[in-house]
Amino acid sequence: MSELSLKTHYSVAELLSFKLSSLPSAHKNVLEKAIRENWQSQKRKGRGGGVEYELISLPTEVQQEIRTKLLKLLPAEISKGELSVVRQNIDLEQITDKQLSTADARIMVVRWFLMQEVQLGLSRTKTLDQVIAAVASSEIPAEICKAIMAGNSKAGGKLKLSKRTLHSWVLAYEAGENSAERLKQMIPLKTQKRAVPERCGWLQAFLPFYQTFSNVALTQAYAQFAMQYEGEDLPTESQVRYALKQLPDYVVQQGRKLPVKKIRLAR
Repeated sequence: MSELSLKTHYSVAELLSFKLSSLPSAHKNVLEKAIRENWQSQKRKGRGGGVEYELISLPTEVQQEIRTKLLKLLPAEISKGELSVVRQNIDLEQITDKQLSTADARIMVVRWFLMQEVQLGLSRTKTLDQVIAAVASSEIPAEICKAIMAGNSKAGGKLKLSKRTLHSWVLAYEAGENSAERLKQMIPLKTQKRAVPERCGWLQAFLPFYQTFSNVALTQAYAQFAMQYEGEDLPTESQVRYALKQLPDYVVQQGRKLPVKKIRLAR
């Protein structure tokens, strides 16, 4: 049975390999049941011929038992990845309640998606398309709606989920070998703050090139600074621009010639 996957049609031999309690165990009896209940069939392609029966035309209890068995097989069929060093070093005792609730919500969404993937019997890409369409039209369970809003913090509390985001959650979840690793994979990492300007050793060396009465352009100031700076941590022009934006304007403009404002005198 490990070679089976959810498909749209099954032969009697494949159905028997599931060892379903909802079906007879003899080939002949399954055929008789199929004819008696008018299961929809099609000619089987490939060697051997015969027919195979449409899954959705089978009795409900048979469909459910097949899907349940396949769901149990799903973790073994998932190709495992490796956790990044950053995520390997996550201390689950130190994560915040917000991080934990977000991770739990994402896990709920992923597990629901994997169930849809099995039940629909489609490729991952097609399943993603169908699920995202269902999300857009709010045709999903209420608890999944809440989980999406909790898991996708960037959406600002709205029911919004992109195909790319959902796929990244699924891949991250599948990379975990156990529940702890899956949790680490789904935890939103805190954004690393960029260097505070005051801590940039090169900033104080750059300012004299920029804070001149001639109002030199930043590009020119940086070029002169780069030629004369002897430190090993020479920043890029973009880093300089970013650092200046973090400083109060009066600090940046200190020493530069400020534009003269024209004042209209009252007559």
